Amino acid sequence: MTTARVFTTPVRATFEPRRHRIYGTVNELGVKGSYPVRLFDRKTAQFIKQTWSNAAGEYAFNYIPYKDAGYFVVAHDYGANPSPYAGIMDYVTPERMATYPTPTFSWNI
Repeated sequence: MTTARVFTTPVRATFEPRRHRIYGTVNELGVKGSYPVRLFDRKTAQFIKQTWSNAAGEYAFNYIPYKDAGYFVVAHDYGANPSPYAGIMDYVTPERMATYPTPTFSWNI
């Protein structure tokens, strides 16, 4: 008889909104556009939020808690001619939302 352990993750969000955010820009081989962007907890790999970048490729995850372990962000293109690659930004730490500066990093998918 084979046994397996099943790991379950709560469906509910396990954090309360705080005044931190993660933001940036995304593009596909230099072409900025609207792409789905997903945020995951780096320690547990639990899905946290999804958003879409705007036409300029800018996205933001607002009101998230600060975590020492950080997050990772995944963006991909699923359009008519999707790229076979996804953009992944690992060990992303949020910043306080006191001001709204210009995005400081950009990456290709």
